[in-house]
Amino acid sequence: MSPIFLFLGGCSIFDPDAPAGPGPSLTLDSAVGDTGGETDTDAPDTDAPDSDAPDTGGPDITPVDSGPVDTAAPDTEDSAASEDDAATEADELFEEGTIHEFGLTLGAAAIASLAVDPSLDVPASFSYGGETYSVGIHIKGSHSLRTLDEKAAFKIDFNEFVPGQRFLGLEHLTLNNMVQDRSMLREHAAYWLYDQLGVPAPRHGFARVEVNGALFGLYGIVESMDQDFLARRFPDDTEGNLYETAHARGDVTWARSSDFVLQQAGTVPEGEDLDALADTVESATPDSFFGMLETVFDTDELLTFLALDIVMGHDDGYITSCNNYLLYNAPDAGQWHLVPWGQDQTFDEASSIYLGYEGQLAARCIASPECKTAFDGKLREVADLWESADLAGYVRAAAEGIEADCEADPRKEHECSTEALLEFIETRPELVRAQLP
Repeated sequence: MSPIFLFLGGCSIFDPDAPAGPGPSLTLDSAVGDTGGETDTDAPDTDAPDSDAPDTGGPDITPVDSGPVDTAAPDTEDSAASEDDAATEADELFEEGTIHEFGLTLGAAAIASLAVDPSLDVPASFSYGGETYSVGIHIKGSHSLRTLDEKAAFKIDFNEFVPGQRFLGLEHLTLNNMVQDRSMLREHAAYWLYDQLGVPAPRHGFARVEVNGALFGLYGIVESMDQDFLARRFPDDTEGNLYETAHARGDVTWARSSDFVLQQAGTVPEGEDLDALADTVESATPDSFFGMLETVFDTDELLTFLALDIVMGHDDGYITSCNNYLLYNAPDAGQWHLVPWGQDQTFDEASSIYLGYEGQLAARCIASPECKTAFDGKLREVADLWESADLAGYVRAAAEGIEADCEADPRKEHECSTEALLEFIETRPELVRAQLP
């Protein structure tokens, strides 16, 4: 059979006529021709799938033989942007009020490989706006990990099999399945808040995704944590190490400084800077802790990150779980930065603002009189901006924009609802202020 590739047209402004229907199963019989290549054995996201995930499989996909299509990558000399220009070129992916249309094509061998080990990159094609790219792709997630017979989430590498190839200036793209979020808006709202308060965070948009011609539904487009992200957020300081916490354990302490995975290598040998940071943090006393923070962090940014983690009720974040964040060491400035990730369980837990601290930067801060005073002020600032920036209005507008696609998503695991999200947003600031001294 000749390979079949799906071309989808650019983007649409919240099309209310998005198709609905049962979620079809992606089977070997329905797979299109393989595009060749080797797998990446160093791919991340190897956590086991959630054993409680429902079986959403349906009828097999029947391919339509449209004849061979040229799958050569676009001319990277003309289309590939420098790292400094990548952010500007990719702006269109994260425009408010836009749902993009992406197509993925996987061959039989690729599908079989992902069924055995979803973390290994396989060859595929990616289509957008009339262009098709040969890419590497693997399935991502831990508790949100789903198979191709369900609503799989994806990481896409445009450089895997075509060296130097980029998509709108980007080397990588992350597509989140949002299966744990009834509103499909928690990450979108969280990253918007981080941006409003000046905390370095990925950008977020939406896409309607098809795989081998089958609608997989609405996905969150998340800016990947790589050199392109560093070039956008730290344009004059990109040569540092970027670490991701592993297995909800990584922290800046002697016991947990080894529980990080190097995501992007810098000029300092891996781990040496983390060990030095742990030494600095561990050596501080309650009286010296706040002064110590000012020597190794952008203190205002750090306290903002921690306050957002608390006010947003993130029950799987740094403070409660040492999870869903990255650490970046900006070497020229001599400052570390916490970067949020995996924000789909924010706006969830309206508990005490001073209990359940696992992350030691937060736990030791509230045990330090000077740091706690500064942190209390930051909690109040976040609660106030939450209202003055009209987070509730922002979420209502975004919900109206994705409503049709959320309802039409054939592989969603819950009915769409923003009720709990909006209730949390509308009541949380006053609950936080009531607990402050």
